[in-house]
Amino acid sequence: MSIAILYILSSLMYMRLLLLNIDSVVVSLGIPLLLLYSLLLYLYGSPVKVFKSFSSNKFFLNNLKISFLFLISSSIVFLQGGDYVTSLMIFFKQILILCCFIVGYLSGECSYKYSFKVFVCFLAIYIASGIMGLFMLAPYELVDEIIRPIGFAGASEVMGHLSMFAFIFFLGMCFVYKNKKRTYYPLMLMSLILLLMSSHLKNIFIALPSVLLLFWLFGKIKLINIVYIFVFSVIAITLGMKYGGNLSFIVRINELFSTGISLGIGEGDVVTNSGVFRIIHWKMLFNDWYQNYFIFGVGAGNIYSLKGFGYDLGHRLAAHSDVVTFIVELGVLVFPLFLYYIIYNFWILYKISKFNMKFKVLLAVYFSLLGASFAGGVYFSAAHSYLFWFIVGLFCANYKKRLIT
Repeated sequence: MSIAILYILSSLMYMRLLLLNIDSVVVSLGIPLLLLYSLLLYLYGSPVKVFKSFSSNKFFLNNLKISFLFLISSSIVFLQGGDYVTSLMIFFKQILILCCFIVGYLSGECSYKYSFKVFVCFLAIYIASGIMGLFMLAPYELVDEIIRPIGFAGASEVMGHLSMFAFIFFLGMCFVYKNKKRTYYPLMLMSLILLLMSSHLKNIFIALPSVLLLFWLFGKIKLINIVYIFVFSVIAITLGMKYGGNLSFIVRINELFSTGISLGIGEGDVVTNSGVFRIIHWKMLFNDWYQNYFIFGVGAGNIYSLKGFGYDLGHRLAAHSDVVTFIVELGVLVFPLFLYYIIYNFWILYKISKFNMKFKVLLAVYFSLLGASFAGGVYFSAAHSYLFWFIVGLFCANYKKRLIT
């Protein structure tokens, strides 16, 4: 009896140690997704029937192949003696992307209209929480006396990505559902305000070409519209820089123009411009990668092993760029394949958008997320990994025509 109790206690301690090393996102999101997936599986039918419904879907197959690439990278990390546990967490995060697509697909098969309304309400609640954060009525953070809304997103950067996602999505819904503009216009304007006040310039700058892409896809890219957008942007930025100095995104733009971009840095110098910081940090990361990990990469999730900026001894910073991160982590052996599947997903969205208006919206949203990934960590953010791939699965279930590319 005592041996059995000792065995149970040791097993629990081992499980506790294992959970402490597992990414919190994998645990907090993975368990609810598995429960929801089990419920949808019960409602939809047998596992064989479920698998056949999306096994030939191009999006599912592409993300499955990307998962395999991360598994290869994890194996390389294990052989190199690196942190393979962190690398496996990246693999599991990619599996969560697959799960979100499957849950979205099954939700659409069970009840598309109800699932879509729930998705819109969910996104609207998060945007409303961010707006409340601007007035300190919801979670926020104060950076250099600038309020950055957090809301229910958990972090200001996550809220910035969500606001960009919501702005493009709701604007597109205004084009798709013209009879429901009274619903989507206020949500679009709320998302735009939150986007401008989130103080993440990369999201603001990539939103403009994303809007132009959306106008072009819906055949509204007329010269007068381009002139209106350009004039409005110039006037808004000019007036904001002159009279709106306390607005967060205006402060960032003023900082960019006042400090300029200088890559020269000496010992003891302080880097205040985030753009300069990123470029110098990327240069340091690429130098270490090129000298030591060029072929196989440092391994998925192991970018912190490279020599870059750090805030303390042994604690290095992330790359603040998915493009840089995946290049140095996957190496020249795996990264080209990863890039191919990302571009292929974009191509599939473009092909389907010719036949379905809702996929035109997804194409513009995907463009904005990929654009923001050049200067931020977007790929495994909530906006891309979970919300975007859920809605892709939901729309695929509603789009009955076989996906042929």
